Amino acid sequence: MKKGSSNGQIMIIVVMVMTSVFVTASLLSSILVRDMKSLRIVFDANRAFYAADSGVEWRMYEIMRNATTTGPVMINGSSCCQIDCGGGIGGPCTPTEQGNSIFFTIKSLGETTSTYDMIIKRGIETNLY
Repeated sequence: MKKGSSNGQIMIIVVMVMTSVFVTASLLSSILVRDMKSLRIVFDANRAFYAADSGVEWRMYEIMRNATTTGPVMINGSSCCQIDCGGGIGGPCTPTEQGNSIFFTIKSLGETTSTYDMIIKRGIETNLY
């Protein structure tokens, strides 16, 4: 074996190792970006859910206090209050009688625009006895 003949082999090994490191890093980064996008969509869906929950709480407050108040104002980019409690969306709340019980069915829809220009909607339906 001649002196210096292994230089070409070392160069090939170094290039192969660098290529495998680059490919692994690229795969990991694409997986992380996809997971971060999914996590952001879940975060945005939670904002829509809590907007709907705010609408239910608002309407329950109005029913319990027998008062009319302005709806909740969201500062996080979400919106609420397509509310139906028996009288149609935006209509008055009408009670439902079942046996000796009187209750209200409240439906609320929360909405937000996600970071990725998708409109995410979440709804809640509850009964108030």
